[in-house]
Amino acid sequence: MLDLYARWSKKPQDLSATQFRRTPNQYFIAPQGYATRSAPHAGTFEYGVDADTLLQNLVQVLGSQPRTKVMFCDAARRQLKLSQRTPSGFFVDVVTVQVLELAGGRSTVAMYGRSILGNSDSGVNKARIEEWLLRLHEKVPPNSSAREAHV
Repeated sequence: MLDLYARWSKKPQDLSATQFRRTPNQYFIAPQGYATRSAPHAGTFEYGVDADTLLQNLVQVLGSQPRTKVMFCDAARRQLKLSQRTPSGFFVDVVTVQVLELAGGRSTVAMYGRSILGNSDSGVNKARIEEWLLRLHEKVPPNSSAREAHV
């Protein structure tokens, strides 16, 4: 099983150039004006903290998630690539998370979750990313409830 997703963990990913696969088992959130190849499924929030502070809080959230491992970390890009196994342990999803610096000491986040095997994920990638955002908001409330962050 490791060989199936090992290629995902070796290098950073340019999330702005995310290109969707033909399968529906993926979910992408990004600020307006960020994505250049595939329109995000949803926008994202703006936070009134700098990118390093947001990243520290996000790392705490991600570190508390079950069956989740960091596969790659690029501190300079503020990017993490994680794998999360299903409760059965058979299926593995990969999520790339990147915190983005905005003007005025603000920040936002982009996330792209996708299944490695199969064609459908029954909404698991969307549910996971939305849950992670809720947990992040408990630590760092967004500036507004609207998903209106711009880059």
